[in-house]
Amino acid sequence: FVCWPCTMLVSRHSCEDPLLTLICTAIMKKLVDWYIKYIRAEEKNWNDVYTQKFASASEEKKAKMLLIGSHQWYLTCFHSEIREEILSMLCTTKPWEQQSLATSFEDLFEEWKAKLDYEYVNQLTFYDVALRMAILQQREELRPQRYVYLHATPLAAYRWLYKHKKVNAKVSGSSAIIEIRDLKGAFGALTAKEIEDLLCRLAKAITRQKDGKQHTSKLERDNVLDDIFNEIQNK
Repeated sequence: FVCWPCTMLVSRHSCEDPLLTLICTAIMKKLVDWYIKYIRAEEKNWNDVYTQKFASASEEKKAKMLLIGSHQWYLTCFHSEIREEILSMLCTTKPWEQQSLATSFEDLFEEWKAKLDYEYVNQLTFYDVALRMAILQQREELRPQRYVYLHATPLAAYRWLYKHKKVNAKVSGSSAIIEIRDLKGAFGALTAKEIEDLLCRLAKAITRQKDGKQHTSKLERDNVLDDIFNEIQNK
């Protein structure tokens, strides 16, 4: 067991991931192929657009782009004073102009955990900001490599994959990290960040099924994912 960070539980499985035998290698491959076909290029484009927009933004806008994303709604809605204090700090220190001394994503996470040591700022914000900095620094070694980081949404999908087959996923709490080598068998060629992203999207497919909204999306990719979801569920 590796403790990172202290409030997250690290899960270890054998390298022989039971998802392969329980769900079926062919169906897991469909899931991975779906991500590569529909999402991988889109995510790369998003990263490129983010970097370009960031480069031409004002200092105030850069601070907001670095700190605020969809996961940081709580800072905007409930803790605006803290949000403004952090934005002011970022505008003053301009971390985007400095080359990080980190040599891994774990180092980068700890760096931002220290810089964002404000009340109410949560682990997911440390993760998101570190990830955005890795994109801006354009250094592959600063992106998640060794571990897959699961916050509440992808963790729900991860648990569903195991619970559906009545297998104990050995993960508790609202977040976890898992060594990527323990997931490579099931998730093949995907990177650590891509596995987390795929599980996020699978969680949305689970929600659509619960809400009776399967195959109602205007996007082909969502409807195809719903088909794969049903195939997993009926296996």
